[in-house]
Amino acid sequence: MRATIALIMSGGLLLGMWLAHESDRRQPSLPAIVLQSTETPASGATTMTVQLQQQWQLQPGDQLAGHRVVSSLGDVSFDLAGAQVRVPFSGTVNASSDATGCVFFESAEVPAYLFRLCGVDRPVLGDVLQGRTIGSAETLAIAVLRKQPDGNWAMVEPSVGLLEQWLQ
Repeated sequence: MRATIALIMSGGLLLGMWLAHESDRRQPSLPAIVLQSTETPASGATTMTVQLQQQWQLQPGDQLAGHRVVSSLGDVSFDLAGAQVRVPFSGTVNASSDATGCVFFESAEVPAYLFRLCGVDRPVLGDVLQGRTIGSAETLAIAVLRKQPDGNWAMVEPSVGLLEQWLQ
């Protein structure tokens, strides 16, 4: 199973693939999200387009029985009951150009990671300092992409400690 993920940023283009590893047909497939990127400076807010073209039926932004989907495979969701969302590092909040209701956060303090945050109400975009509020959320869904040594990005399971930093 293969699909393509495209992240389009002003000033740069990120491309990637979702792969089902089928090197050994006797073993179950191991999915991974892989993104290849060109370097783009994080000097201010940009608009990012994330186009997931894999076989998962529900994606953030979809509607089901009159309710908006706020997370999907690869996201960890938290019930914040309207609490503020604060960034654990200084960095940049980028808007998603599609209707997912998600933003992307990147930081020079953790250059190996890109965070997708879904469910943030009225997000503050652009450069933000550590501990600053970027909005509030009833439900916050966090997906973490980790930069690989070859320059690609892979969706990873975040550590509990990393997730805790988003919730303090």
